[in-house]
Amino acid sequence: MSMKDFLAVERLRKFVIARRHHLDAKQKDIVARAKVSMGWLGQLEAGRLKSIPRADTLRKLARGILLQGETPGTIYNFLGLVLSGTLEPDVIHKVSVGLIDAVAIMNDAVNGVGVTQVHEDTSIVY
Repeated sequence: MSMKDFLAVERLRKFVIARRHHLDAKQKDIVARAKVSMGWLGQLEAGRLKSIPRADTLRKLARGILLQGETPGTIYNFLGLVLSGTLEPDVIHKVSVGLIDAVAIMNDAVNGVGVTQVHEDTSIVY
């Protein structure tokens, strides 16, 4: 694997681990949702993948690490940004979590619910 591919897979690894922890999920939970093998996810998280995952595998993975309020297409695009190195995994994770929080706050505002929330990942007070 080239250095460029290695770095791409490493960014993907960090993003997937951060997502799994944010979801408070075990590997078996992600495997069940994503329909990927436990061995493959274990290799990814341990940094032992030999190549960049195929597009269909990334689509499956996207379904497994969705946060509430995200669509598979959105997370698939985030995975593309991670692999390309356009943005670092922690930045994309914080952006996506922030967008979900913003949508929830707007929904609460529309429904007349007052919200004060501190998000632990971004330390932003809404």
